[in-house]
Amino acid sequence: MNASDFSLRTPALALLLCSMLTGCLVGPNFEPPQTATPDVFNRTQTAQAASKAVESGFTPQWWTLFNDPILDSLEQQLSDANLDVAAASARLRQSRAQQRIAGAEEYPTLNGAASYDRERGSPNGILSLLGVTPTGSQTQSASGSAPLGVAPLPGAKGSPAYDLYQFGFDASWELDFWGRVRRGVEAASALSDASYEDRNAILLSARAELARDYIQLRDTQALLQIAKQNL
Repeated sequence: MNASDFSLRTPALALLLCSMLTGCLVGPNFEPPQTATPDVFNRTQTAQAASKAVESGFTPQWWTLFNDPILDSLEQQLSDANLDVAAASARLRQSRAQQRIAGAEEYPTLNGAASYDRERGSPNGILSLLGVTPTGSQTQSASGSAPLGVAPLPGAKGSPAYDLYQFGFDASWELDFWGRVRRGVEAASALSDASYEDRNAILLSARAELARDYIQLRDTQALLQIAKQNL
């Protein structure tokens, strides 16, 4: 085989290897389930066709259609202080944090550490074994005839102070050949989207219940006023 044949086969081998690696991804691609809408929902949608004109002007803050400042204020307080909404918002933040953590595995990991210490040897430690006293003087040998010959250290308390620096650094990167990280990111993104919709559903339910109770209160107050007028 000559050089030209090898140069032609190299790209083909690279493409074959890439296709093989792609085919070995962890798990199949997600496909949403195919579900059929029950006929009862279609009939309900047809019966409510007359309200489309009202829905065309619908806004996310639908309670403002009642033109009641008190209701607007109550709805704002609910979104800020309702415990169920606050718990759902906390779960949403948690799922988004997990999504960022899963996405971080696609990039290299860097670790670094550094430390600094200011130290000094104790005069009661190994220095005392060498015959150095806290005052820096020499002690006599066991026979009492001659000093041990260790020069006194400067200062009155052990060795002079010194600086100790330490630092380290490393990096690692896991190549996602089999798609483990990508599948993890997809799963974390799906959970984050589910938490977002769950939070919206809880907020919508709480706001609807508040609006219903408020309207019932106003209705009862109006009936009470009419009864007083009749009386």
